[in-house]
Amino acid sequence: LRGSDGLFGGTGEPGGAINLVRKRALAESQLKFSTSAGSWDNYRSEVDVTGPMGFDGALRGRLAASIEDKRYFYGGADSDKHVLYGTLEADLNPDTTVSIGGIYEWRDMDGYWENGLPRYSTGAPLGLSRSDKLAANWSTNNYRRTEAFFKVDHRFSDDWKVNSSFTRIRYDSEQDMGEVSNPVNPDTLTGSTFQRVVRNFDNHQDLFDANLQGTFEALGRRHELVMGVDYSNIQRNYSDQSEWTSRVPVNVFDTDIGALPKPAEPALYYEYPDWDIRKHGAYITARLELADPLKAVLGARYSDYSSTLHAIVPSFGTDSKDGGKDSGIITPYGGLIYELNPQWSVYTSYAQIYKPQIETLGADFAPLDPIEGDTYELGTKGELLDGRLNLSAALYYTKQENNAIYVFSQDTTANACCYVAGGEIVSRGLDLELTGELSPGWQVSAGYTFNINEQRKTGDDAAVGTPLSTQTPKHLFKFFTTYQLPGQFNDWKVGGGATIQSRNYVTGNVQRRLEDGSLSPSTNSFEYTQAGYAVWNALVEYRIDEHWTAALNGNNLFDKEYYQTVASSAYGNWYGTPRNYMLTLRGSF
Repeated sequence: LRGSDGLFGGTGEPGGAINLVRKRALAESQLKFSTSAGSWDNYRSEVDVTGPMGFDGALRGRLAASIEDKRYFYGGADSDKHVLYGTLEADLNPDTTVSIGGIYEWRDMDGYWENGLPRYSTGAPLGLSRSDKLAANWSTNNYRRTEAFFKVDHRFSDDWKVNSSFTRIRYDSEQDMGEVSNPVNPDTLTGSTFQRVVRNFDNHQDLFDANLQGTFEALGRRHELVMGVDYSNIQRNYSDQSEWTSRVPVNVFDTDIGALPKPAEPALYYEYPDWDIRKHGAYITARLELADPLKAVLGARYSDYSSTLHAIVPSFGTDSKDGGKDSGIITPYGGLIYELNPQWSVYTSYAQIYKPQIETLGADFAPLDPIEGDTYELGTKGELLDGRLNLSAALYYTKQENNAIYVFSQDTTANACCYVAGGEIVSRGLDLELTGELSPGWQVSAGYTFNINEQRKTGDDAAVGTPLSTQTPKHLFKFFTTYQLPGQFNDWKVGGGATIQSRNYVTGNVQRRLEDGSLSPSTNSFEYTQAGYAVWNALVEYRIDEHWTAALNGNNLFDKEYYQTVASSAYGNWYGTPRNYMLTLRGSF
């Protein structure tokens, strides 16, 4: 879903949503297996088995597992990841199906690197190799995730059914990192510091959804209706031990950062021992057939949102408990679809969303009003070549209001405040997509995005009219195509594609070179820029027999050196992955 997911999501940003669907147990036996080996000792294996377990197929099961052991293109870092998934599905009667299942996932990362690269204080890149890592080898990032779900589907008739589900998620993460940050003086090669950071994060979620779906006839036409309720309860706690006084200077060019010993555990910087978020709501949407070529989609959501936050900041002497509530929030949705002919249609839509700012306080120490967002879209969808090729084009316009603007004032040594809800952001652009079969055996998937985003209102007059997200490229084009060779070479498939984007950048403050060659004592604004680039990928696949295939994927074939992420001079600059290959063997039975 592009745009605002105000109907089913309720809260969030007006950017879009992805609907994830769990693997279901199937009535027919099936076994799939794959194993891969790639660059930098990257190994991965998966197995997925499903089928009937009894009662003439009324009881079905599915079990899937994966294991991944890999290193990274920078030295001294590796990851070990395991995932287990299982589900049982039973038909209690011809109209009622019950599903239960769960996921257990764990990952241990050694030599973990979170900060990325700093820059020179002039804004220039350090010129380090892509294999260099500015993090200690003892750094770790370990997490455990469990998920259990229960789902009941009941069909009243061929036209109406009810679905309900409950999900419980538990996520626990522990990080212990030694990393480098802060810009480097190009004359003295000083400025960067090494610091130990210890973080612990727990996230517990309970999610419930129930909805009624069906079709009905009115005014001689058939319509569709969905209505439902949902509830979520999220409990978090978070601690950060990263005392600034524990930082030590390092020279990133002649110090083996990976070999640095582990310093003493730093003092607590801040902690959220209790952070609870509750949300419940109701939604309804109808797809109405107004005339043979014209359909309308109308919907709305009612939401209540509440949050409590217990924050402890020892350095400020702060131990506070805050909270707030947004009630009776209505987020509407609407659209029109006009079928020009059996192959082509045009549409227009409007969606709204809101994002609470209960944890962001104003000068009166009251929560700010929520961010409100609107998305307008106008587009067309169609098909060519007897439905084998699908095309779409969409113009969109998104606006956010009430974004928090920081207005600094300090009334005591312990309190620095505050925010006002006065920001406004606008994003607009064009999306083009093409997917399908150009000719027998020739598949293609391509998409182009043009985006302009800017700040309309902000606390800094100089920032008005400038982009909010300069890391978002204005132009982005992705495509991949495959071709099944004909005749005696029909067991072979070849493919290729690329990701091509225009420049992106981040603004910051840097030191300038003076005429005498020295560095200016003051700072000036600067753009950390990654020029536009293209990354090319390719595929060769061979079908061994009816059950087995082997495929070789090559990524970044021309070994383009670029920054996948640009950030400040202090940290956050990441090289894109160098040229790499992955060989995969797949079996299906």
